[in-house]
Amino acid sequence: RLCDAGTLDRVYRDKDFLVLVDIQTGDTLHRYKRIQTAAYLMAAKLVMGPAPIRRAGLLLRSDGSAHLEYFDDPKDEIIWLSALNLYNWMSK
Repeated sequence: RLCDAGTLDRVYRDKDFLVLVDIQTGDTLHRYKRIQTAAYLMAAKLVMGPAPIRRAGLLLRSDGSAHLEYFDDPKDEIIWLSALNLYNWMSK
């Protein structure tokens, strides 16, 4: 099990890809969003199979501007699984 309790904020189609988007307010897009969206990606792959999917974070700034950042590092999935394994190990 992937054991993520988060909620995916948006999904949209961009040309040949589905894009999984996590939305955050503030002035900085936090690094953990990469890991959180990696969990969403892994769950989507379980449901959809090998579909072309990308991950992104959308930052809604206090001044009204927005910034979309794609997360393309495949190591994010490894980091998510490592965190999940550590959690499971510590929970025993």
